[in-house]
Amino acid sequence: MNQSKRSLEFATKIGCIIDCSFCPQKLFISNYNKTSKTKDIEMSLDNFKKIINKVPENVEIRFAGMSEPFLHQRCTDMILYAHQSHHEIAVFTTIVGLSVEEIDRFKTIGFNDFVIHLPDNNSYSKIPINEKYLLVLEKIFQSNIKGLRLSSHGKIPKILNPLLDKYGYGSFKEYQGDEIHDRGGSLQIQDNAKSNSLINGPIACPASGGQEIKRNLVLPDGTVSFCCMDMEMNHILGNLLNDSYESLFLNDAFKSLRKLFNSNSSDFICRKCIYVQRYNLYFKFKRFFYTYCPSFIQQTLFKLKQIKGTKPKH
Repeated sequence: MNQSKRSLEFATKIGCIIDCSFCPQKLFISNYNKTSKTKDIEMSLDNFKKIINKVPENVEIRFAGMSEPFLHQRCTDMILYAHQSHHEIAVFTTIVGLSVEEIDRFKTIGFNDFVIHLPDNNSYSKIPINEKYLLVLEKIFQSNIKGLRLSSHGKIPKILNPLLDKYGYGSFKEYQGDEIHDRGGSLQIQDNAKSNSLINGPIACPASGGQEIKRNLVLPDGTVSFCCMDMEMNHILGNLLNDSYESLFLNDAFKSLRKLFNSNSSDFICRKCIYVQRYNLYFKFKRFFYTYCPSFIQQTLFKLKQIKGTKPKH
């Protein structure tokens, strides 16, 4: 995603049946129930439309967040409405809950990203591989969806190899998996989990525009969290069922959050996140590069990084 753009992630529902080992569902559900006034388990389509109608068209709409988006039966309707409202769209999914019929409804959308998180041999991602799953995965491969990418947190089960080979993803069989991390200190995982020691001084988030906090999360009750890593819900910017989008970045909660990026508070979740970086001249240069460098150069560098990532480790 272009770091100069804003994005808004939607958690379509609370409580994810997949219960991946790297996602602290119990912690999040507990905190949501403590802080939510309505305790809505799912976002209604009407409320989704109400929120989208408030959001400027240049804000990318993402379906990801705290649960599998397609566990919501109206997720495709939400995707289509956001697209018809002239927003760029990104989807991050395990495809659990998605049907073959639904794919035909959105396959022609020019997604910025349509990322499928595949199962892994270690069962970090508890994705059931059954007949329906294989049919849906093949349908997606057949549909030539723009922005389609694959991810995983480990080696792919061999049962998927025939499909990967058939549709040109054979090299992904050797992928060792994305890093598992502790979600800013919210989760305790063994094995190959990655954590980060506290960083002092000014910090920045490369995924959220440095210190501008451009990538936010909407929960089913309309609550807006500053980031999907904030499982404890300590930094709420507002509620888009009641507030305007612009007001989220002008209120006292936002101003206090910005100050934490320049403080030395050890309680601030971003200081424990594996993605955090020091806010210095080097960071500002990288941000300038990714904002203004021609996209074809960025895409070439990304592809080179992907090729390096798919090489077997010896």
